[in-house]
Amino acid sequence: MTITPEEIEHKQFMPAVRGYDREEVDAFLRAVAADLRRLTGELEQASERASAVERDSYDRLGTEVANILRSARDAADATTEEARHAAERTLGEAAEEADRIRREAQAEAERLRAEADDALRAAMDGRARVDAVIADLAGRLEVAEDLMRQLRSELTVAGAGAEVIAAPGEAGDGADADVYPSATMGAAGA
Repeated sequence: MTITPEEIEHKQFMPAVRGYDREEVDAFLRAVAADLRRLTGELEQASERASAVERDSYDRLGTEVANILRSARDAADATTEEARHAAERTLGEAAEEADRIRREAQAEAERLRAEADDALRAAMDGRARVDAVIADLAGRLEVAEDLMRQLRSELTVAGAGAEVIAAPGEAGDGADADVYPSATMGAAGA
């Protein structure tokens, strides 16, 4: 895969859940490095061939041809140096971008962790409040059940007392009311 300087300058990385896809950035950097190695090797081979040809040719060719070949070699050297500098700049920029992406991803992860911790604390606080309300209601229910048992007991006693009191006269005319005032009060209260 050959990468042009324009592709390097305009390369955009796809965002992932917590920033850019690290594998994509790493793959791109590897591709740039591989192209740089290949180009450097090709340029070195071309320079070596040119030097060998140049040595043989200088003796046979005229001054003008020799000057053209020297200019071509100088231009190739300058192009090689420019390519090397451009590749180093590109690699440096890519490394800086990768570091920035990692820092942003770490910051986002820390923010999400803090939010999760806050939510967990809020849930635990809510549960503690619910548990307190349940305990309070259970206590109130127990008190209410005790009161109901006590009232039932008192009603049962009052009802039994009213039957015993009413039994001697059984007239139901209230004649016993003066004799047994608690009977009428118990019956009226029931």
